[in-house]
Amino acid sequence: MVSILKTDKIQASHGSTIEIPSGNNLHAPGHVIQVVQTVFTGQATYSNNGNTSDIAGMTVTITPKNASNKVMITCQLSYSTNADGCGNLIILLRGSTVIGGQTNGTSVNGWFGLINNNGQANSGGQLYMAGGEFLDSPNTTSATTYKLQHHGVSGTTPFLINKQSGTTALAGISTLTAMEIAQ
Repeated sequence: MVSILKTDKIQASHGSTIEIPSGNNLHAPGHVIQVVQTVFTGQATYSNNGNTSDIAGMTVTITPKNASNKVMITCQLSYSTNADGCGNLIILLRGSTVIGGQTNGTSVNGWFGLINNNGQANSGGQLYMAGGEFLDSPNTTSATTYKLQHHGVSGTTPFLINKQSGTTALAGISTLTAMEIAQ
């Protein structure tokens, strides 16, 4: 038998905290249940002319509490390129499965693309920021890993994470965040 409590207001009898005892769960659809984030402060260079590779430091693992919950993935990449090129794409994977973007033989669609110096040489280097969001339905309560990959369109100049082209004087940070959302 299920009990239903109907009320217009709940207030703590002492202080301002209402506690849910350990071992019990409060179910509130739409609320964030947990947040896991990786922060990459290192620097890396990719020369993926027509190829794809994992981006160092851009992996996060979350273990959903309920299989019906969703996971919101957000990222912020700090990057530069050292000359105008053909293009760079970022791809999102859950495990080994592409979920943000698509690879199909020689055709690659990214989760999002990156600006390549707006047609100017970048010998001094400009540091850019790019980001994306993706709402995933992993349908599991097992540890789930999300990671980013870089795909360089053929002819693309080197893609640099967290550093200014030609110098390390300007450095950035990049983040990948997973938030479990109650359903």
